[in-house]
Amino acid sequence: MSWPSPLWSPLGTASVPVVSTAGMRRLEEASAGAGVSTDLLMENAGREVAGRVRDFYLGDVSGREILVLVGPGNNGGDALVAARHLFDWGARVRVITWNRQRPDDPKLRLCRDRGIPILARLEGEALGEAAGWLAQADLILDGLLGTGRSRPITGTLQALLRAVRDLPRPARPRPWVWERPAGSLTGRPIFAARRPALAALDLPTGLDADTGIPDPSAFPADFTVTLGFPKLGLFNPQAADVVGELLLADIGIPPTARPAEPVSVLSPAAVAELLPARSDSGHKGTFGRVLMVVGSRQYVGAARLAAAAAYRVGAGLVTLAVPAEIRAAIAAGLPEAVYLPYDPADPATPEAVAAAVAGADAVLVGCGLGQEPYAGELVAAVIRRARSGRLVVDADGLNWLARRPELIGELPPGAVLTPHPGEFARLLGGPVPADQPGRLRAVLEFAARIRGTVVLKGAFTLIGSADGSAAVSPFASAALASAGTGDVLAGLIAGLTAQGLEGGAAARAGVWLHAAAAEEFRVRRGRAGLLASDLLEGIPGLLGRLRLEVP
Repeated sequence: MSWPSPLWSPLGTASVPVVSTAGMRRLEEASAGAGVSTDLLMENAGREVAGRVRDFYLGDVSGREILVLVGPGNNGGDALVAARHLFDWGARVRVITWNRQRPDDPKLRLCRDRGIPILARLEGEALGEAAGWLAQADLILDGLLGTGRSRPITGTLQALLRAVRDLPRPARPRPWVWERPAGSLTGRPIFAARRPALAALDLPTGLDADTGIPDPSAFPADFTVTLGFPKLGLFNPQAADVVGELLLADIGIPPTARPAEPVSVLSPAAVAELLPARSDSGHKGTFGRVLMVVGSRQYVGAARLAAAAAYRVGAGLVTLAVPAEIRAAIAAGLPEAVYLPYDPADPATPEAVAAAVAGADAVLVGCGLGQEPYAGELVAAVIRRARSGRLVVDADGLNWLARRPELIGELPPGAVLTPHPGEFARLLGGPVPADQPGRLRAVLEFAARIRGTVVLKGAFTLIGSADGSAAVSPFASAALASAGTGDVLAGLIAGLTAQGLEGGAAARAGVWLHAAAAEEFRVRRGRAGLLASDLLEGIPGLLGRLRLEVP
């Protein structure tokens, strides 16, 4: 793998804000007030999108068959500007417009003046011609609808989008690989294994920019070039399969107009700022002691994975409180840990284990702990002894919180909870909202309730803190869909907490490292086959790169 170095946001800042449709509209108005007109933003946007398409073809679009789909609003205007630039750079450009009927449209006129073929009405014989253009294209650029779309896709537009979705898209003899996509929020290459490649301008048509819920006919992009700032809906897990790889284009919004939004995208620069110092004069006590109350007869591996992750992220010492009957099995694969074996049948066990909390800089409870009654007593005892800002609760620890909701009120301030959607639904006592604003609201409200941090795991993992701030991971990867990866994440967060990071910072850094390690696997070996233990080897290298390569 050739990972871009340094990993860096295209805005040159540590934080990339995420905006709503209304927020983006306010930015455009503020830009106009600062002397940057809508037309200039449109020209900048079209040029930037065309530039990303040219970069996709390694800087040369000469002779490429590029079909641009153009809608009625500003998104369509951006697309026409992109079409013009691509034509000027040597591409064989064609344009299909939908519902763009202004006879004096200056953007359309500039394309006509260049002799770019344009289909303006999708009816009668034009429908057959449009189908031919779709089939002949090397790349289709979607500029049909932007952030203003708020109703279901129907009629002619639905037919056009279904025709795109129904294209055979045969495999290329050699997959096209864009090694260093400009503006990438993840830094990973883009693999276009099929022809035509599909690119979306700002967001795919049919995806709601705020809710992130795609219409069944939504344009299924290989990559999306979002303009100015990423939109909230792009990070709904439901959006992952239509957004493809997400790139960000700076369209010239003045710095004075840039938003102070509560939600940001995790970036390498932001994570690098969070990492704890690593002094060569330190010892194992310097780098933190982690107590983990984890594992059971059914889930022996959870304890090993969590402990190894804490060590890989730099913790100095990990103590594993585990049932005595599984200690030997874990120690055979993890001799570095210290062990606190206990008898689950002994009524004194919960308090005996909880007594060890006082000597720990961070405590993790729950991974593979099980649902036997003794496990619930362990969780309760640990929660009651845990110090502010030092507790991470995962897996069965969360299930016990749901079963015994009075314990939620006993969590110390600054605790970090790491639920997947099913566990979060149990904590909420109802389903997790499907729309992105609802997901964000639920995470932030629960974080405020516990006076800590909630990590809602999954594609585009969402992190919310009690202060009302939130961060979203730019990664969505099927590689992480295997048992034990959540134990690794919990161990990373606990290990970072032990080194002095507050819970929200540890969660942000842990989530990014976890997802980036999975991406390295995905790029080298594919979306399937990752073992949770495969993540562990990649963590030290990622830490080294963040400390050395990110400004």
